[in-house]
Amino acid sequence: MKNGKQFIVRGRVLTKEDDKGVLGLRVVVFDKDLIFDDKLGSTVSNEDGDFILQYREEVFRDFFEKAPDIYVKVLDCNGNLVYSSEKEIVWEAGKTVELTVTVARSKLERHLQNMRPVIRLSGGVVSEEKIGVINQAAKLLANRGTLFGTVPPGQGWSFSNRSGTPIPIGAEYCPAPDIFFFEDILNIAWGVIENDPCAIPQFIDIVNTINYRKEVRNSEQIRAVKKYWSKQSYSDTEAVGKNLHAKRELLGPPPSETIIEKDRILPVIMATILVARGDQHVQNRYLSIMLGELRALGQMDVVYRSALDALHSNPAGIVRFGEILGHVGGTCSPNDAPEFWPPDLDDIPYIDEIAIIEKWLCTMEMEKAIQNGFLTGGSYIIDEISWEDGCPGSPIVITGQNFSSMFPSSYRVQFTHRSGSNTSETNAEAAAAVPDNIETDWTDTRIEVLLPEEAGPGLVSLRILENVSSVCGVGLPVYRVGRNPLFDLVAVFYGGAPYIRVFTANDLRLDEIRVDPGDTITLRWFVVPNGVNVRLNIVQDGAVTVNNLIVNPEGDFMVNIPGGQASLTVCTLTTDSTCGSDTRTITLHGALVPALNIVGIEVTQAIQYFRAEDHLADSADHQPDNSVPLVVGKPALVRAYVRSGLPSSYQGGSIAGVNGTLEVLSINLEPTTMSASSASTGAIKSFT
Repeated sequence: MKNGKQFIVRGRVLTKEDDKGVLGLRVVVFDKDLIFDDKLGSTVSNEDGDFILQYREEVFRDFFEKAPDIYVKVLDCNGNLVYSSEKEIVWEAGKTVELTVTVARSKLERHLQNMRPVIRLSGGVVSEEKIGVINQAAKLLANRGTLFGTVPPGQGWSFSNRSGTPIPIGAEYCPAPDIFFFEDILNIAWGVIENDPCAIPQFIDIVNTINYRKEVRNSEQIRAVKKYWSKQSYSDTEAVGKNLHAKRELLGPPPSETIIEKDRILPVIMATILVARGDQHVQNRYLSIMLGELRALGQMDVVYRSALDALHSNPAGIVRFGEILGHVGGTCSPNDAPEFWPPDLDDIPYIDEIAIIEKWLCTMEMEKAIQNGFLTGGSYIIDEISWEDGCPGSPIVITGQNFSSMFPSSYRVQFTHRSGSNTSETNAEAAAAVPDNIETDWTDTRIEVLLPEEAGPGLVSLRILENVSSVCGVGLPVYRVGRNPLFDLVAVFYGGAPYIRVFTANDLRLDEIRVDPGDTITLRWFVVPNGVNVRLNIVQDGAVTVNNLIVNPEGDFMVNIPGGQASLTVCTLTTDSTCGSDTRTITLHGALVPALNIVGIEVTQAIQYFRAEDHLADSADHQPDNSVPLVVGKPALVRAYVRSGLPSSYQGGSIAGVNGTLEVLSINLEPTTMSASSASTGAIKSFT
């Protein structure tokens, strides 16, 4: 059958009391028939309460029926019926039907509570603000002397998402879960939710990295969990819910002050499920890893709450915080081993932590919602991406299918950032484009946007919000998926302004680098896009050694550093095209690191000994170097003998511009007041 005419049902869902639009209500459209009613489709109301549904003639038409008889049902986010127009049918509806639905607030109370959109946060799974609370409390203890001598030298009391090593904040090392160290995990998780193809492999890398680190530390637990992963059964969400209710009655509500908020947990769990791409075995494995991380991190709540008490100037709270850190030692954050998933319902009666059961229930709810399609939107297809010169500010045209939705404010074309990474929210936003005029520049089959300044070559995806689904007590956005975004070469952009993604010396990404004289240094670079001009210039000690050498966009070059002396080598990489230019410079400082050392000190105020064995024949006259009784208040002359530690073959073994500081202590090792002339500055050598 050929595609018939297109029909449209559109309208608004408003609160009866104040005519305000309601977000996230599911509007189901039916065609009334004599025996069985035909479901023509469903859609979701947007932030203004607007909804629209398109359907074709063949969905309803039969031998007797030439036009549909329309009515709608409106369901809240929990699937409860809040409105029906079945008694007010639009008979023999035309090609376009417009409806206004009003619902009493009393019927929407639960829906409005559960439709709080989850906040799009960035950074790590623990906010820097809460990390700061623990740091401040630890410093408070340090000031009181509580932590004196318990932290290894040089470690300090820093507690941060960015640390790759155990974090000492107490009497012993206090390891944080591995997930704690991925400072951009929320940005990547949201990229997965928004169907950014670049984010999917990045999130999988995080899961695999965490798993690898666990295998190194906890091989026995890993083996046990892997054995459990073979189970494919689904847990009974209803049974878990009943157990959770019983536990709440017994134990009371979970603590209100937690170190990790729901808006940071949910995107991570949702992304963990989505990257499994429907493979139940992979999904169970990923959830085992990630829920183990979240469980371990959640158990740091006691540390966080005690830190708050300490900062509230509560003496007992300060003592308590010190006791906690002193006793937890290496288990401040308990072992973040994988957690069995799906959980064994027989274990629930023995779990006394409400938060753990809540995470289980929430994860099961999310799994079920994804299986039922509530957290997976439709799909869009990009047929072609075209551009004229591909320069920033020039038009980019995307053609395909299914580009429009009920949430036009969400529309975004996501280009790959010119650096090659969309991990940070800043990069992602800088490489995203929105149409100037949504009405004309974003239709169901064609999009036109201007290329952002920081967009570069790489995959292109669309952010099209399909609906908002209520899961775990909040509204989670559901975005459309691109057709095979990881393998569809049509969705790739090859233009952008010239940009040097990589320019390194011996793989170091620094502008200023010290190198040893006589070394050979390898320069490496990678420039995008292909087809731009790339040139290399090298100047050594003021003399041009490489002049505008034309090189490929990706390559390397060996630089010889002069030996036997200090040198300065300036390496400059330049790229340009009709779209712009970019330049990077690396300065190589050829110099040995001096091994400065003091070989002797003379203090002249009276007879003073220094190398007495060399010039006093009688051994009875020998005294330790620099031994002399000094008279208080009498001027003294101090000479320090310093050696450079450099070989004589390098600049004669001397180093210029050396100065130093003299500290004079009294006999009880306290600084004493004295007047002194300016320290002399000059060259020192290595030889005696």
